[in-house]
Amino acid sequence: MCHKARVRGIFKSSILEKRNFLHYSKVVTGKNIVDFKFGLFCDIVHVQSYDCLHRHNEVEILFFPKNNPVTIRFGAKIIDLLPDQTVLFWGAIPHQLVSIPQDNLQYWVAIPPEIFLYLDLSVSLVRDVMDGRVLIETNKDLRQMDLAEYPIWMRETKSDLAETRRTMLLSLEARLRRFAYQATTTDSLNPLPEKHLLPKDKNVFQGMYDYITFNFRNQIRIDDIAEAVGIHPNYAISLFKSKCGINIVNLITMLRVYEAQRLLLTTDQKIIDVAMDSGFSSMSNFYKSFNRLCGKKPHEYRHFSDSMRTAPNLQ
Repeated sequence: MCHKARVRGIFKSSILEKRNFLHYSKVVTGKNIVDFKFGLFCDIVHVQSYDCLHRHNEVEILFFPKNNPVTIRFGAKIIDLLPDQTVLFWGAIPHQLVSIPQDNLQYWVAIPPEIFLYLDLSVSLVRDVMDGRVLIETNKDLRQMDLAEYPIWMRETKSDLAETRRTMLLSLEARLRRFAYQATTTDSLNPLPEKHLLPKDKNVFQGMYDYITFNFRNQIRIDDIAEAVGIHPNYAISLFKSKCGINIVNLITMLRVYEAQRLLLTTDQKIIDVAMDSGFSSMSNFYKSFNRLCGKKPHEYRHFSDSMRTAPNLQ
């Protein structure tokens, strides 16, 4: 897949439409925030820890410059993000801000995947992000640039002028081309073993979470998850909900939709094969879940992403 679809270095007008820039909404199921939708969005904000896992379609750049480490759950992995570290990841992976010191600031940019794939970035960077790896950068010079750039990006995402938005995308592309990551949190979610069993001495909740992320493509049941960590299914249900703020079925669905997004954007597989390879056993459930979390039907999502990336190849 080509990530360099350009017209003499100028972004397509469809990319620059304001509807693709500033946008924010959330989908709420019961008391749990399940899904955010941002578009191309930049903000600097005081935040608190989240009481539940959430996801969004955009690629995210994130850092917290003040005070002590911030604890974040990415999929099955929990990391302590240091004040001098910047993280890059695809928000389709369920994640949660577990703890944050008071008076810290969150600097972050959300980038729709169709725009991320359109940017002229290294193949390895794009592959790592779209494969579900969480990339960590530690670079003092780039951090100083970020502290100056983020307030500018905040203003530019709100602009009505296509030329201003073009400038913002070129600046963002340059930043991502410089992204100097030396570490990832763990192996990506892809590929995975057929079945993954866990050592019995592992933390029970973490063991449940790991089992789900390793096996969500299979037709797993709550009984399977509980058996893997040696607890009763009813206790597994209540423990997981108390720790994550969402139930086990919701997490499995979120992971399967993430995998479907990844396959739609990075392969030419038929939609039925995407559904089956992502763990859905019913096409009706696949379409319903995908449309609810992504705001588009699978073929619309693939077509929209392709149309946003493709441009005539002028010499």
